[in-house]
Amino acid sequence: MTIVVLAPNWLGDAVMALPAIADIRRHFDDATMHVAARPSVAPLFALVDGVESVVTLPSRSGVGSLRAWKSEAAALVS
Repeated sequence: MTIVVLAPNWLGDAVMALPAIADIRRHFDDATMHVAARPSVAPLFALVDGVESVVTLPSRSGVGSLRAWKSEAAALVS
């Protein structure tokens, strides 16, 4: 099983999400976990145990970024 977690955009929110990511890891201990994050918070998730990889999302906003995120997520699960 592959799990992709979409990280919050702001540093404080990303730090507060760390316990939730740890809970997901404990519950799905056999899964491969990836985190998709904006460039501003991606380095934080690279330090988290149990996260296989961090995909840095484009900083664009709007519909264009949603299309880019979809292709990044598809690449992770294939």
